[in-house]
Amino acid sequence: MATFQNYDPSTDPSLTPVSLITALIAGTTTLTAADFTDITITGKPASTNFYDGSIAQLGIGAGLLLTTGGTPGPTNNSTGFSVNNGLPGDPQLDAILAGTKSFDATELHFTLNVSDTAVNSLQFSVVFGSEEYPEFVDSYPDIAAVFVNGKNYALFNNEASKPLSVSSNNLSAGNFQNNAGNAYAPLQYDGISKTLTFIVPLNQGANDIKIAIADLNDGVLDSGLFISGFQLISSGGGGGLFSDVNGDDKPNDLQGNDNDQIFNAGGGDDTIKAGGGDDVINGEGGNDQSSGEAGNDVINGGEGTEDSATFSGNLADYTITYDKKTGYLTVVDNRPNSPDGTDKVGSDVEFLKFADQTVPTSNYIIDDAVYLSTPGDDTYVGTATIKTVSYELALGSVKVNLALTGPQKTGHGTDTLSALDNLTGSAFADKLAGNAGDNLIKGLAGDDKIDGGAGADTLVGGAGNDGYTVDNAGDIVTEQAGEGNDSVTASISYTLTAHVEKLTLSGTAAIDGTGNDGDNTINGNGAANILQGLGGNDKLSGGAGDDTLVGGAGNDKLDGGTGADSMAGGIGDDGYTVDNAGDTVSEAAGEGYDSVTASISYTLAANVEKLTLTGSAAIDGTGNEADNSITGNGADNHLRGLEGNDKLSGGAGNDTLEGDSGNDKLDGGTGADILIGGIGNDGYVVDDAGDQVIEAAGEGYDSVSAAVSHVLADNVEKLTLLGTAAIDGTGNALANAILGNGGDNRLAGLGGNDSLTGGDGNDTLSGGLGADRLTGGAGADAFRFDVAETAANFDTIKDFVHAVDHIEISRAAFAAFGADPAGALPGAAFTTGTAAATADQHLIYNSATGALFYDPDGLGGAAQVQIALLSGKPTLTSADIVLI
Repeated sequence: MATFQNYDPSTDPSLTPVSLITALIAGTTTLTAADFTDITITGKPASTNFYDGSIAQLGIGAGLLLTTGGTPGPTNNSTGFSVNNGLPGDPQLDAILAGTKSFDATELHFTLNVSDTAVNSLQFSVVFGSEEYPEFVDSYPDIAAVFVNGKNYALFNNEASKPLSVSSNNLSAGNFQNNAGNAYAPLQYDGISKTLTFIVPLNQGANDIKIAIADLNDGVLDSGLFISGFQLISSGGGGGLFSDVNGDDKPNDLQGNDNDQIFNAGGGDDTIKAGGGDDVINGEGGNDQSSGEAGNDVINGGEGTEDSATFSGNLADYTITYDKKTGYLTVVDNRPNSPDGTDKVGSDVEFLKFADQTVPTSNYIIDDAVYLSTPGDDTYVGTATIKTVSYELALGSVKVNLALTGPQKTGHGTDTLSALDNLTGSAFADKLAGNAGDNLIKGLAGDDKIDGGAGADTLVGGAGNDGYTVDNAGDIVTEQAGEGNDSVTASISYTLTAHVEKLTLSGTAAIDGTGNDGDNTINGNGAANILQGLGGNDKLSGGAGDDTLVGGAGNDKLDGGTGADSMAGGIGDDGYTVDNAGDTVSEAAGEGYDSVTASISYTLAANVEKLTLTGSAAIDGTGNEADNSITGNGADNHLRGLEGNDKLSGGAGNDTLEGDSGNDKLDGGTGADILIGGIGNDGYVVDDAGDQVIEAAGEGYDSVSAAVSHVLADNVEKLTLLGTAAIDGTGNALANAILGNGGDNRLAGLGGNDSLTGGDGNDTLSGGLGADRLTGGAGADAFRFDVAETAANFDTIKDFVHAVDHIEISRAAFAAFGADPAGALPGAAFTTGTAAATADQHLIYNSATGALFYDPDGLGGAAQVQIALLSGKPTLTSADIVLI
């Protein structure tokens, strides 16, 4: 990424006007900062920048960037980069293009002092970039200039009518590169000029130089001038990009030298010999004879009818090719050392003269198309050999319809086209239409819309997200891999060609649509369509009508739309949308994990695994023999899993869920739900006090996860409390497993040999009848004895902690304490050992074994009964026991 540094002495005091000169002369030994005086800069910090020369595409080294506003970024993806620096314009810039007014001028002005008598020229390079390109050609063209002793030398082709600006004179091929989307360089300008190197004459002594750039006619959208490589040279002549050689309206003999030169021959029948260097010859009026001689030259004939280009070798020594886009012949000298170089000869030159023969240029100019490159009002009538009109050199989007034979606004001017079969668009987003014939239409780059019209057309979109209209069985759509996301709208039955992603059927006829091996989207029309996805992960939408949808291979989405539709997903994990009682879904065994989304009551077809109910109606969902996942909507649903290990989720509403056979998971969701597991080891989620769990005897080991206080229904074995709220869990007559959550829970086992685990929190555990296992978990837990235990059914306390946990003894269940008040156990009622020693000692703790006994009469004749076993034999005192 290029590095720009604003010229801002307020933040970097080391910067002075001399710093700008140092950047201009970097790398040269012919100049020093001492050669420059009277240096002034007019501009804002963001409009005056040091540039590090790292953008290779610009072809220009480190130097300065002067702009009309701000510093450009590296990504050209905004609709317009614009900073108004609020500075005035410059009258000298206003005078370059007649009728314009400048704003936001940035100017570097200085004097260059020359004392070496051998020096007569200054060489430097520039690149001009602009956001005005190409939309605002001529209207807001912006301007840049380099004035040396009052004359502007910053010109394209050394022509005064072609200053550095976005004017129509400059938009010929090669002067600007289109940089939309960083197509040319990582720089936030839409158009970037070619690199221009100038050699300009200098005076001995003081030379006044001003480098300037400004907005024209408004202060919106930025432009910039890169400039670098200042060095002094001794030149055979100066005058701009080349040393000019100009003729007049008389016959002239013009002789060049070894420098790069421009020859403007003027009127008359001229003879031009360019000499060495890379020269440009403009024959202009008359029948001219031009010889580029050494170097790589450009030869333009001009207005004559017998202009010629002369070469020193025989015809067989050269390779001659024609570029129909630019209209130039390329003549390559294949002899050793290429004495004549490689020359470009314009199509306005009529003859090529070689040492052994003269041949007409028409022998090599084979045009099958007319290329409209410069915006304007063009009229073109096709010929027997030229049936194509091409806008590929256009500087913006075009809209062209070959069926219109009158004037049409194409975006490239108002063009009149007739007797043409073929059409080529631009590199932008075009709208192209054919006529009644068999057309070849090419979109090139850009997001194009292409309609061949009547006839068997060949439509080639090129790069970009292109859209095609197909209405003839002979229409052919061509796309290459990686050329975007492309779509076809067809009024006939159609199969997508390779690398086209979307198909939409139009009209009212019962037509069909078929995809390709890619991931396709295929939409039917209002009739009965057959849609086939083939390979790829496809999305098929039938629309109205009784449609047939076949997904083929891949993970497909099938929605028949309204009507009674037949849908078959094929291999892959397919998804179906059902909205009509007549819809059918077909899946074969082993074809993936498939799902249905239904807005009506629905029973899953064989080999489909998942059902989701949509909408707000009270509809029902039923599974099949497989392991199903069935989810209700927000209404009161009846969900049945049938066979298999099913997962039923009711959602909102008061739902009824039936698992039937299999190890099912039932979650009614919000609402007061009825949950019936059936045969198998079923799991329930309870989140509403109104939820009901129903299990019959012998139907497996069943469990409930509850977010509210819950009492296990008959024939359910396990309860787990969820969340952190202080809720309670109660068992039934079976041997239950009951687990608390992170809150303060009350767990009651009731009948059976239960296992109660409190978890976090200060929990109360009551085993009830049976030999129960009680684990309090973290917190200060209470172990409650509220039924009379027998010697065979004492409870086991797994984790009692002295002085943290406590044991609660029910006065109603243990008659010896019936007359005592609730609260702390009287010390006289407790002893440690193996038997009571007094009539008041009713609780005896054997610290050697951890056994806790109840003796109803102390020293009396009644036998003591073990009521608990404390695992680990922890310390136990009367202070650890409470009467309730």
